[in-house]
Formats: sequence, C-alpha cells, structure tokens
Amino acid sequence: MEGGISNRSRNWAYNALLVLVATTATLAALELGFRLLDLRGYHEPRTRDWEHALVPDEERLPDVGIQFAPGTSFELKYDSNPRGYFDDSGGLRYRINDYGFRGPDYPLAKPAGVQRIVLIGDSFAFGEGVRFEQTLGERLEGQLNQRAGTAATVEVLNLGVGGANTLSELSYLRHRGIALQPDLVLWLYVLNDAGAARLDLWENFKDQYEKRWMRGSYLASYLYARVGRQVMGRRYIDDLVGRSKGQRNKWKRSMAWLGEANELTRSAGAKFLVAIFPFMYRLDDGYPFREFHDMVSRYCMEHGIEVLDLLPAFLGKTDTDLWVHPSDQHPNEIGHQIAADALYPVVERLVGAEDPGFERRRAARVSPSSGNSPD
Repeated sequence: MEGGISNRSRNWAYNALLVLVATTATLAALELGFRLLDLRGYHEPRTRDWEHALVPDEERLPDVGIQFAPGTSFELKYDSNPRGYFDDSGGLRYRINDYGFRGPDYPLAKPAGVQRIVLIGDSFAFGEGVRFEQTLGERLEGQLNQRAGTAATVEVLNLGVGGANTLSELSYLRHRGIALQPDLVLWLYVLNDAGAARLDLWENFKDQYEKRWMRGSYLASYLYARVGRQVMGRRYIDDLVGRSKGQRNKWKRSMAWLGEANELTRSAGAKFLVAIFPFMYRLDDGYPFREFHDMVSRYCMEHGIEVLDLLPAFLGKTDTDLWVHPSDQHPNEIGHQIAADALYPVVERLVGAEDPGFERRRAARVSPSSGNSPD
C-alpha cells in the first residue's frame, strides 16, 4: 500500500515537472517569437531633435507656440520600426522650406494659371510620422492634377505645424497664408486644437496601458497592453470626454476663431473649407468623440462655413492599423490616403466650380506688394 502511494507521488511529481518544463519552454519560445517580431506592450516615447529648428520665443508670430525656422530640418525617432516604414535611424527627417513650413520651396507670388490651396492645421496636417510625399496635402494635390480636362495646375501648400491650436493656426493664416494668394483655404480641424481638457491621446493615453516595469518581457507586456487598452484606456478616454464637455467656453472660443478665419479668407477672395479629422481610436459606432464632431459641424453650418466631417470615411477601420507607431496615434500614410480620398470630391468642386462672385472677389484681392506680404 505504501509502495503504491509512493509510486503515485513520484508519478505526480514527474508529471508536474513535465508540465512545468513544457510550459516554461512554450513561454520561452513565445517570448523569443515576440522579440523576433518586435511585438511588445511597452515603447519608449519618441524623441525630437528639433530645438535648433525652432524660432526663438521673442521672434515668433503672435499667438504662436511652435514656429519653425526657414531652411532647417529635424528628426523624430521611435524605439522600433515594426512596419519597416522609417529610415535606418528609426524615424523620419522633416525638411522646413524657406517659408518656414514642411515641404519644398515655392514662390510667394502665385504663378499664372495656378490654383492654390493653403492647408492649415496641426501635426495631422503637417504629417508627423509620414513621409512628405504621402501626406494628405501631397496626395490631394496629385489627385486634383489628374483631373481630366483641367488646364490649370493646382498647388497644395502645407502650412500645418505640430502642436498648433486654433488661435495659432489663425495667426499662421493671417500672417503667412493669405499672402500666398489662396483660391481655397483648407482648414484641417482636430479636436485637440480647442484645448478643452487637453482632449488628446498621445503619451497620456499610452501611459494608461503601457507599464515600464513590464518592459522586460515582450510577451507579458504585449498581452497586458492589449487588455489594458480596452479597460484602462477606455476609462481614461471616457473621463477625458466628460471633462471636455464641461469646458464649453474653450469650444466656443475655438469655433469663434474658425469664424474669424472664414471671414479673413473670404475678404481675401478665397473659399474656405473646414475638414474635421477624427482621432484614430475606436472607429466604430462607439467612437467617443462624435458629439464634438457634431458640435463643430453644426457651428460651421450655422455660420455659412463649408464643412466636411472625415469620420464616416474612417468608420469600420481598425484604429491601430492607422497609427504611425504603437507609441504614436497620429494617422499613418494609410490614414492620410483615406482622408485625401474623402476630401477630393469636395475640394474638386470648390476649386473647379463656376462662381462669378468668387472670380470677382479673387480679381479684387490685394496683392502681396500692396501690403499683404508676410510679417
């Protein structure tokens, strides 16, 4: 009897050891696989090497927080390159033209036969994390210039600046954009431009489900982050939305600045279009920021401002598939293409429509040499 119990105990111990060894080997193999595929749930914040590319505080335009110095360049880097999209250093280099914005140089005076679209916005318009030729503005310019039977060339000049809010965007339009003699001002509105409750995702959102103490294991941190994004991340966003709803004055100021931008643009003889770009988060019926989209759209329609909500173009997409990087929720090149495709028919109509009143206002526009040149 005692021998039978002893044998059973040895068998149980042996089987337990086999299970332990198999489990350990499986976990080790999974950990190795996750490391080879660079699947993890913790990422270091992106790094910016741009201090040398910023205009000193005392020299910046009024109400502008970030302004790039003409003829400079800088780099943003990430701690990994899961899509193989970045350069060898793990990031992208951004060239600032002679006018102080991203992209190639261009003349201040609009060339004859050219229709100009000035793109105003923040880091979404700027194209943070996206190669310049794949940004929304460049995609849109290419589509417009492929129109059958269109004799005029269309330029889309990108005046987007990372970190800009509605007031600083208005300053860029007033002091830089109008001097470019636009036929259309395309204002890319992102909800965090209003500054309400810091309505943002980025680092604060990521910190909810990425835990530094788990960075030693790619497998454990990945699984934790997947669950945490659904639980803690959603709780954080819901709280953020609730606090933002209570800051109506900030929304009112932001939308009033849109109204000023519309009046400024029309007084210069150009058309004005607001496009609301959604956050890349929960792009389904549960999208938590829809109320703010509706509020901005309603304001625009009530004040005679042409508006396009880009959210419907993104619904049904997987949000993480549209992120620049797991640590950066800016729209990637796929998101920029979706936005450009949605914008194309509206912009094509605005720059191609016959409108005698529009032509008359454009003919009466004050030229840069008559006091409308940049400060």
